Amino acid sequence: MLPYERKKVIEEFLEKNGETTIDDICDITKDVSVSTIRRDLKTLENEGVISVYYGGIVKLNQYSTEQKIESKRLTNIEAKRSIAKYAASLVKPDETIFLDSGSTVAEMIHHLDRSVKVITTSLDIVMNNKNNLEIHLLGGKVSDVRNSVYGITTIDQVSDFIFEKAFLGANGIGEKHGITTPSTEESMLKKKIIQNSSKVYFLIDSSKIGNYSNCKISKIDENYVIMESKNQLTEIYKNILCPED
Repeated sequence: MLPYERKKVIEEFLEKNGETTIDDICDITKDVSVSTIRRDLKTLENEGVISVYYGGIVKLNQYSTEQKIESKRLTNIEAKRSIAKYAASLVKPDETIFLDSGSTVAEMIHHLDRSVKVITTSLDIVMNNKNNLEIHLLGGKVSDVRNSVYGITTIDQVSDFIFEKAFLGANGIGEKHGITTPSTEESMLKKKIIQNSSKVYFLIDSSKIGNYSNCKISKIDENYVIMESKNQLTEIYKNILCPED
């Protein structure tokens, strides 16, 4: 089997399965040595097609576009609730925090002490404030995709706040591209929030590993990340927290 044929086989296998192991790839590319497969995988990784993680886990990188919030609410619900509950446990009474737009961060509102002051861009958080927390909704343009506000006005307003903790969402996470989002304005907003926060936590479920968008927010190791369970990234980055820790 020629190199381009092996690469095609590997890519098609990953497109079908999403994630696999080096051993599985060796099984489907018969009569090819492990060292040759590792070189093929390294080439594909350098091209940005895949990511290879600790323990021989191989994952196809996928470009991530913005999905409507209604769709996000229905995916990986238990993982998101677990992440959000753990994240809320890190917030102390009377703290001032920022809560980003996004389906995982929105779940935090159900678990926060009533003394916590919340600054947010999320209309979901405002509408689900059953515990009557003090919430400040920033101004700006309204996105029906994210059910949130955004834009230059939002960035200007958030500059006036100092946060003890900020909890942010993202569309993708991976070693090559870091933490990313599809929107330039969202990326600018999140970077400003990071500047104004003592501690920053990205709430990202494991389905987003290997996904990437065109706007980088930060490197993985620059802030805390909360995921629902141990995975290939937690073996590499000690700043990734899990409820089971």
